[in-house]
Amino acid sequence: MDEGFNFESSLARSPALRLLHRGLSLHVPYFFASAILVHRKIQGDHSISFTGIFVPLLVLQVTSSIPSILTLLSRSDANIVGVKYRRIVARRTIHNSVLRGIFFSLLAAKLEGVLHWSFRLITAPIWLQMLVVMVMLLTEVKRLQDATCERAFKNQSASIEIQLLASVFIAMKLDGVVTWSWVGVLWPLWLPAGLVCLVGLLLTCFMPCFLCVVLCDRQQRFAGQAHPLIMVATWTGSVVVSVCSVLFLLHLAHHLDAPPPEGTTSPTQFMAPLLALLAFLLAIELYFFVFGMGCLRRLAVQHQQMLTEAAGGRAGGADGPGTAEEQEARANAIINAEKPSMLVRIATDVY
Repeated sequence: MDEGFNFESSLARSPALRLLHRGLSLHVPYFFASAILVHRKIQGDHSISFTGIFVPLLVLQVTSSIPSILTLLSRSDANIVGVKYRRIVARRTIHNSVLRGIFFSLLAAKLEGVLHWSFRLITAPIWLQMLVVMVMLLTEVKRLQDATCERAFKNQSASIEIQLLASVFIAMKLDGVVTWSWVGVLWPLWLPAGLVCLVGLLLTCFMPCFLCVVLCDRQQRFAGQAHPLIMVATWTGSVVVSVCSVLFLLHLAHHLDAPPPEGTTSPTQFMAPLLALLAFLLAIELYFFVFGMGCLRRLAVQHQQMLTEAAGGRAGGADGPGTAEEQEARANAIINAEKPSMLVRIATDVY
């Protein structure tokens, strides 16, 4: 009791707490619920208000902040760089969640006709997110004097830059400041979509040959490569995300540039790719919610054992099977090196 509450150690000891933590880390169900409400609203369901559409997203901001609050309340050793960095990330998460909650509330009030501010003023909380990130990067993260933490902080904050650019141009278009077509206005969203398309195209071209080489490799020249199933999962995810994202952006831009007469078109035409994408991401998130990282860890252990046996079955020493703790350490090293971050964190980083 004298040591106080330690969130990390409590999480390691309690399976129920780990399950609750995974549940609070879910993101896609809230986006999926909001997208369904938007679809119903466009179809003419007058029982759904704009405020109701944003309720799932507001709930998401609350649930995603709870693990960060517990991290800040934890009595961990504050002198360790890793602990300091986790606290910095927790503070950034809470600040950004509050700002996003304010933005969703202002936008709902604007669409309901309660608020008469310009869209540029309403999107100010999105711009403040970038200010928060820059201040924390130049102060708290710099004081850590750790290049790995600094690089990780920048990578994790990349999505905020996309949000900032997209909100600026969309707000100017809605306020009538620019007269571009919606295809041009949405150009910040084309950047990540194009990047995922490029990854999917490259994987589609090289994946069959590369998998054959890895599976038939007898010289262990590709011993450091990921498990084939992980590579296939990454390829499948990139293809689905790229196709659905491009179709959604194309249909949405065309619908906004040339709105058809009311009642002559169905919102399913441009909402279907978005709903399909979110359903795919939801399936991935629910899989990891139910099974955690256990499946990937088992694949890593099997992959490591296969490589060891193929290399001559070196028994004992650093390269042998080793104790259970050594096998677990090797599995964690493989998972950390090969885990497809686009699939595990896709809800946050991509959407």
